[in-house]
Amino acid sequence: MAPVFEQFALADQFATSKGSKICALSCDDAPARVIPTTRVKTPFEPGNFDKVNSARQSLQFRCSAELEDYFKGLDAWAIDYIAEHAERLLKKTLTREQVLEAYTSSLSQKGANPTLLKTKINLEGPNACRFWASDGTARGPPTDWRASEYIPNLTIRYLWQMSGRFGWVVEVTDLLVVEPEAVERRSPFMR
Repeated sequence: MAPVFEQFALADQFATSKGSKICALSCDDAPARVIPTTRVKTPFEPGNFDKVNSARQSLQFRCSAELEDYFKGLDAWAIDYIAEHAERLLKKTLTREQVLEAYTSSLSQKGANPTLLKTKINLEGPNACRFWASDGTARGPPTDWRASEYIPNLTIRYLWQMSGRFGWVVEVTDLLVVEPEAVERRSPFMR
C-alpha cells in the first residue's frame, strides 16, 4: 500500500445534479484505490447521523498504523496540492494556511481513543459494496459489524466542498469480512 500521491490529480470543480461542488480524484487517469494489507475493525455499525435508513451510510474503521500513515500522507499531499491549485479547484485563491484551516481530514482522533477513518458504504443499489469471505467467495454483510475484522477496498472518490470547508469522500467498494470463530455455548443447567 505504498503511496502514489505524485500520480494523483484533481479534476476541475463541477456541480452535481443536487448542487454539490466536487472535484474528482484520479490516479494515472484511473480511480484512486487503497487496499490495506492488515485487518481493521469498526467500533460502530454503518449508520447516518440522522438515523434515517438509506442505501448510503457512514462507516468508520479503527486505523492500523499502515492505514493511518497512508491517510496522513494523503492529507499532507492534499493541503499542498489544493493550495497550489486553489483557483481552479475552489474558484478562489487561498494560502496554504487558509487551506489547512478549511481542510477536513478523513481521519479523526479523540482523546486516548484509536484514530478512526471516516468512509461511506453503499449497502443497496447498483453501486452496493460487495462482501467477500476469506476464501474469495461472495458473501453477505457481517452479522456482527463490531466483532468482525475487515480488509476494505477503498476508493477515494472526490474532494467535497461545502460552506467553505472541503475534504475527501472515501468509499468502501469491497469488504473482505473475517468473522470471529463461533463459540459454542452450553447451558449451565445441563449435565
